Amino acid sequence: MKRKVVSVILCGTMVLGMVTGCGSSKGGDSGDKVTINLYQNKSEISSQLQEAADKYTEENPNVTINVESIQGNDYNTNLKAKLISDDSVDIYALGDNITNMTDYVEDLSDQEWLKNAVDGSLDDVTLDGKVYGIPVSVEGYGLVYNKEIFKDAGIDASTLTSYDAIDKAFADLQNQIDSGKLKDKYPQLEAVEEYAAKETWIPGLHTLNAPLACEYSSATELRNSDQLGLKYADSLKALLDLETKYTTSKDDLSN
Repeated sequence: MKRKVVSVILCGTMVLGMVTGCGSSKGGDSGDKVTINLYQNKSEISSQLQEAADKYTEENPNVTINVESIQGNDYNTNLKAKLISDDSVDIYALGDNITNMTDYVEDLSDQEWLKNAVDGSLDDVTLDGKVYGIPVSVEGYGLVYNKEIFKDAGIDASTLTSYDAIDKAFADLQNQIDSGKLKDKYPQLEAVEEYAAKETWIPGLHTLNAPLACEYSSATELRNSDQLGLKYADSLKALLDLETKYTTSKDDLSN
């Protein structure tokens, strides 16, 4: 019998995180020893998850929570291998189409928290009228800048309200970096920004999410489309051009 487990979904287009319900348990009564295996695909938050797990264990000493994090294209393959093994998982990040995971998720349609879910946040984990996922996070996309560097370079971030303005400011900052004007205070500063475009999943997943989220209401709507419309292709190109123009790896991108 396949185990029903809790899954966490990180939706592509809607850049939204979610979870589904647990149908298996290694302990019933509150006094029983319980072990929960959590498997997720965002290594950058693994330490925070471990801290949360440790805190929960402090307050519930009968519960052991094992946090395992993996990042990259192998996540779905490894997840499915774990789900059919004897050492399965109880909570996991759902990185695949929910229709491919129906043997390993729990129906959460009767949960009280459903009424608090933001409109549209459950679309990608709803199948045949049943909800199989819990929203846990929202990811934002944008350019984050260092206030001190901008201040020392004489750049007023409040004026950067267009691509042309940003491009001009970035060019000015790059010239100051190249001339050595900022070297005493920022000796390791080589470029205006860093964009690892050779890691194809960065432009192909994260950057692409920005225009797709403006075009499609959910990852499910995109998946069910006959073709990728990419209505905002021009804006995507402008963003990629900006990102790659002022990065330390720009020379590698031309090779």
